[in-house]
Amino acid sequence: MIPKKAMMDDLFDFLFTVMVLFFILIFVNVALVYGQQQKETQSVYYLEQVKVNDALLNFLRLPVTLSEDKQANMLDIISLVDVNTNRDERIKAFQDNAKIYFSNKFPGSEYWEGGYPWKISVYGLNEPLDDLSSLYNSYGYNTKSTCDPTDTQSSYSYIIKLKKVDGQEVNLVFCIYKSYLENRASNKNG
Repeated sequence: MIPKKAMMDDLFDFLFTVMVLFFILIFVNVALVYGQQQKETQSVYYLEQVKVNDALLNFLRLPVTLSEDKQANMLDIISLVDVNTNRDERIKAFQDNAKIYFSNKFPGSEYWEGGYPWKISVYGLNEPLDDLSSLYNSYGYNTKSTCDPTDTQSSYSYIIKLKKVDGQEVNLVFCIYKSYLENRASNKNG
């Protein structure tokens, strides 16, 4: 016959082993499932960044009709940044087409309360990115503030160097809020 003390020791050893196994299983499950979800969210987030690059490059090829049925694309309009002939018309075409194009690519109403989480501007090569009097501007507003290309903590900035007709370079700067991309990624992942 097994003494009572030995039976109690065996029972507590058994319960201790079951409890330890239970907590190990919980830990492994949480670590694996949470890690997988993070990887999926991160993958979708990087895919969103690729979509931003693609949208920006397609924007440069966007056809624009100027007055008197003149056809151009955004790259042509940006390359004529210093030419004074029809400058106001080109600025208006840039701003209007940028707002329509990027508002469709990155709708703001779902997260930004009807505002735009992006900003696009053309800056002179040596012009600081925080100078809001850039050559062409098309600001995307949200209810709190505009996207600041110099704020690397809260926004991503994509810079493309382009040549003007005189051979000089300008920077096309597209800024989009990180939290907007993260929200789009989590909505697509969820």
